[in-house]
Amino acid sequence: MKRITLLCLIWVTAPAGGEEKVRGKEQRVLHYPFGSVAFVPQAEKPANKPVEKGKLHARTEGVFKVSYELVRDKDEHVARRVKVRVVNREEYLSPATPDLRDHEAVHRRINETEAARMEKALGAFRVKENRPDQAKIKFKAEFQKQIDGVKKRHADWDDTQVFLKPAPPNDYK
Repeated sequence: MKRITLLCLIWVTAPAGGEEKVRGKEQRVLHYPFGSVAFVPQAEKPANKPVEKGKLHARTEGVFKVSYELVRDKDEHVARRVKVRVVNREEYLSPATPDLRDHEAVHRRINETEAARMEKALGAFRVKENRPDQAKIKFKAEFQKQIDGVKKRHADWDDTQVFLKPAPPNDYK
């Protein structure tokens, strides 16, 4: 008997759907016992607006330094003894809350992880170049490309952890 009751409850709470005209436009509407939800067709959805960020609360700066040796190997130059070091500098511009400290700790970990990854990637650097000065320029360009990737990872992290701007004061009195 309990099974039949449970199945009935599930059937009663299942949504009922249908096409309805809402404000002159056809939309899909799902009806639940507690209310209904209207879905806007894909073509009519508003464009995503960027979230307005509040003031800067903290800053973690990673300074990357690379040491390496370019060695000629037949018609190529190969990177040897590549070491990438990072020094993290934190600055709190607002009172350091536990959430803010955790957020900045992830920035530190991104820098440390990326330094190890960059060291491995740059250690595999090979370029067909006869002139050592041109090989050095290409190595530095690859290092800068790696740094740009780190900046993108930081921006991606910041986009997931937005400290929103406070709501404007209520002008209704």
